[in-house]
Amino acid sequence: MGLLEDIGQEQSKTVPNRCPVSPLREQLDKDDLADLDTAMADAAIRHVAISRALRAHGHDVSEKAIAAHRKGTCACARR
Repeated sequence: MGLLEDIGQEQSKTVPNRCPVSPLREQLDKDDLADLDTAMADAAIRHVAISRALRAHGHDVSEKAIAAHRKGTCACARR
């Protein structure tokens, strides 16, 4: 078996990267989603504040993930 075939087999075993904000958005109810969208759009609200509030509500999303999503450098932006 050649290297390319091995790479293809390994590739088939991988799971595509997914931004943690994407599945969170699917879980939130309409009002909470609107609140999250408002906070994400407000540059005066720090990433850490959003992350801490989400964690307080049982959603494990890091400050780093929030920052990447807001900056458009997360997996969502590559889709």
